Amino acid sequence: MDNCNVSRSESRVSRSGQVATELMLYSGVFLIIVISVASVLYLLQGSDINSLEYSIVKETAESFSDSINLAVRGGQTFSYYYNFPRTVLGGGYSIIFTKSSAIVHWQGSRGNMSYSYSIAPANFTFNGCVVSLQGGSAGQLDSQKGQNLLIVTNNGNGIELMQPGCS
Repeated sequence: MDNCNVSRSESRVSRSGQVATELMLYSGVFLIIVISVASVLYLLQGSDINSLEYSIVKETAESFSDSINLAVRGGQTFSYYYNFPRTVLGGGYSIIFTKSSAIVHWQGSRGNMSYSYSIAPANFTFNGCVVSLQGGSAGQLDSQKGQNLLIVTNNGNGIELMQPGCS
């Protein structure tokens, strides 16, 4: 009878050990699933923020390129006054105008960002706060300087970009 009691108690200990092992295994798998779901949700939330930032900056930069394209198509003596926002999402930005593109630079939530937009090819002259770069072949507008006004004029020989407010 003693052998029978020992066998039963070993069986109970064995079953208790098996139950504990299964519980730990299931808990581990459940924990991995929870961490994976949380990670995916975190990454999706970050991409939504980037998408929102990009959309707002894109709209602002497209307004600059639309102003220039309008002046090119408007012909000689056409002028357009564009009141631009000083900040995008609480931060300043800059736009570099080249012969055929406008490149916007801004500080996004994940670091420095930039994007290029096509504009109608033209010879540019830069005045006021729009700083001439590369010997006059490009110009840079800083949204934090001068007035938040860009005057775009087609003078027959090219496009003049002027931001008043700087000496």
